[in-house]
Amino acid sequence: MDTLAWRKLQDAEDALGPFWSPDSRYLAFSVRNQLKKIDVAGGPPQSLCTVPGVSGSGAWGPDGVILFDATARQTPLTVVLNWQADLKK
Repeated sequence: MDTLAWRKLQDAEDALGPFWSPDSRYLAFSVRNQLKKIDVAGGPPQSLCTVPGVSGSGAWGPDGVILFDATARQTPLTVVLNWQADLKK
């Protein structure tokens, strides 16, 4: 980010649990049962996957693996391994 000025991210009104991509280009967050990412330079969010319940905060590793907390009791910790391949389809 080249500026310290704040701005509203497009279509992220109900976002919860935001966390950064390793390169700080994207911000990941959950909206209802969707894990999404948004380019901080602009543009609409992209859905990465459907999550069981509402996602809490997460961590995005340099290899593309995302680990996040979901509120569903059966799946308290979830790993997204292949979301990049799904986005290329």
